[in-house]
Amino acid sequence: MSRNKPVGLDEEQQRVIEQAIESAPTDGPDEIVRTAIREGEAQNVPMPTREKVRRFVLARREPRLTDELASLANLIVDHTVLELPVDFGTGMIERPLATVVIDATIHRIVALEISRGPPSTKIIASSLRAALGPARKPEGEHVIERIAVPRVSDKDWPLLCDAIDRAGLSLNVLEVGPYGHGRCIEALLGQRQEGMRFRPRLVEASPDRRSILPRSSHVPLDAERTRDLVKARLKVDDDTGLSCDLTGPCFRELLDRLGSLSGDQAS
Repeated sequence: MSRNKPVGLDEEQQRVIEQAIESAPTDGPDEIVRTAIREGEAQNVPMPTREKVRRFVLARREPRLTDELASLANLIVDHTVLELPVDFGTGMIERPLATVVIDATIHRIVALEISRGPPSTKIIASSLRAALGPARKPEGEHVIERIAVPRVSDKDWPLLCDAIDRAGLSLNVLEVGPYGHGRCIEALLGQRQEGMRFRPRLVEASPDRRSILPRSSHVPLDAERTRDLVKARLKVDDDTGLSCDLTGPCFRELLDRLGSLSGDQAS
């Protein structure tokens, strides 16, 4: 996986930051940045700007979930809003919702969906279907046994829960609340990635708070271009060859039901 390029720091500054990374390798990048700046002050080492420290941390630290987050499930669904101008054809420029699936064993994003509006069963089902198959190889390096999903309140939610249960998988329903989204994404990547800021507090916000006033500097993207751009910036690893061992009828039924819930009947 490619990483952000290191920035120019002197040897003492690099030493302080690398010590902060080594002392808490499972901390999120922003917590490591705070630790490095605090240690620099304690050691009388003049530190560069927070953004330069952060870029160095992301260049040197392997992206990973904290132990607490990794324990939630093998596959974790998470949502955030992206600070990008997108035209969904509604006559309004909006910040899009990004729904990702994170494989907690390899600490990577393995599926991504871009949409407008709040989280829904449809978008969750689509992202899970992309993460589980059918393109995945049946022989994986580890077994998917548990899936963590933030609760949504639409009418199809019980159908999603039933589909996962009937496949023999354990479902961890996350009661995150309006301001609890985006924790896994930030643990992996921090609060922004390659200049793209994450706005998780807007996940359940009203449409007017997601809208962006037209500006000459804002050239809106369409949904497809947005997905390609975000997929590249988040380094979505959708060709890992990793899968669960559910190769029988229950797994095929799960994929079919996820396809039905997402509006995609293709096998």
